[in-house]
Amino acid sequence: MTSTIADMKNATVHVPRGRRYPGEWEALPLIRFLNRPDEVAIKRLSALIGAFQELDQLDPIGRRKKFGNLEEYQRVIEISSTIGETLGAYRLRPRVVLPGKGKNWSIQWVSGGDLGCAPDNFASPFTEGDAVLLVLSLAQRIERGRRLIDKPRRCKRCERWLFARFKRHLYCSKKCQQAFYRSSPEWKRKRKKQKAAAEKDAQRREADWLRRVGRPRPRYQ
Repeated sequence: MTSTIADMKNATVHVPRGRRYPGEWEALPLIRFLNRPDEVAIKRLSALIGAFQELDQLDPIGRRKKFGNLEEYQRVIEISSTIGETLGAYRLRPRVVLPGKGKNWSIQWVSGGDLGCAPDNFASPFTEGDAVLLVLSLAQRIERGRRLIDKPRRCKRCERWLFARFKRHLYCSKKCQQAFYRSSPEWKRKRKKQKAAAEKDAQRREADWLRRVGRPRPRYQ
């Protein structure tokens, strides 16, 4: 495990403006939904995302070798079954979407039913079912040999959800990055050493002054 100082140096904070990375714009409604104060829905979605991320680690893209042991294979089967049961609680239906001028119509899957029910109109609110659709989209989308399902993650300090642009993307903001670093044992030890070195240097300068002048350095209030 890398140290907190190493994490601090290598970490990237989430900046919503500027350059967009693959999947970031599409995942933005999901990230916003995950940061809502709906504990029940967030708990379900967090478990679903975690299951997909674990499945991606155990059975990555392009895996050419067999599973290392029987327990690993059984775990993959267990996760797949759990994901299937979770998704079975959601109701989705297709809907024709009429686009703007100069574009073709398309078919869109929308949420409905017991979990994440939304009215059938163009002003439908973003629901839990819509968030599940985005999770499925990220789980299937592949960029640079990696599934994008590993992009949604929690800030290492405040646990708010963010879209990780890079593997070292650990914090939702610069404020959280610095606060986490200052609370780490590594930073406290480093700060203690710096303070001791500063006090030692001050004593050395005081001794040099006393030796040259013959009296203590004047103190100004």
